[in-house]
Amino acid sequence: MLGFFRKIAVLVSFLAGLCGSAAAGELADFHAAIGGAEAHFRVAATYLRTGNVDLAAIELEDMTDKWAALTARFADTPPDAYDGNPAYAAALAETAKRIDDALVAIDSGNGEAARDILLPIRAVLSDMRRRSGFYLFSDCIGDINAAMGPLRAYRHAPPDLDDPAAAAKLIEAGAVYGRELARCDAMAPADIAADAEFRRLMDTARASTARITEAAIAKDPGLFIRLLRELFSLDNLLFFRFG
Repeated sequence: MLGFFRKIAVLVSFLAGLCGSAAAGELADFHAAIGGAEAHFRVAATYLRTGNVDLAAIELEDMTDKWAALTARFADTPPDAYDGNPAYAAALAETAKRIDDALVAIDSGNGEAARDILLPIRAVLSDMRRRSGFYLFSDCIGDINAAMGPLRAYRHAPPDLDDPAAAAKLIEAGAVYGRELARCDAMAPADIAADAEFRRLMDTARASTARITEAAIAKDPGLFIRLLRELFSLDNLLFFRFG
């Protein structure tokens, strides 16, 4: 009799393992499908930033196909980890609508409007993931890009480095950006951390960010502007390649 119960316990454990493996596989497929669509999103957003609207449209059409396949599989049957997530259905629907609306804007000849429509997709999907307890490396890169905001504000209005308060504000903005870079560098998966391009972008960005304090203390606006221009480029490349 004890042998019978042991066999039942082994069978239950085996079936539970199968269910767990299936759920894990479904979740991995879901994240991979979103990642594939987001790759087209990044390329399209970059093309729109540089004015290549025709190439952006091609990427968005490919994204449309991938998003349609994703929603056909997962819209009504979310992975277990997303079941009950209040942002899930809205995020999938809003993403589809923004892709369509961006294509309409491109067809109307308004690439700038298309980019404005498209860019919020990133935050929508990141918020959906976070609500289910997921924080992927692409989300971390998104936080780096968001931290560039206060520095980007100086693009057309450099700070008065003779003003101690303005210099302190600049140093703080650089410190926040530097912390986000360091956090994502530590979080990078092994294959990305060892990637030569990632290392070049991350190491250069961290070194340049560290020099913002130097520029502020030296009251050297020329140095700051040079650093800022370099960081803009690096920030865009981190988004394009790894965001």
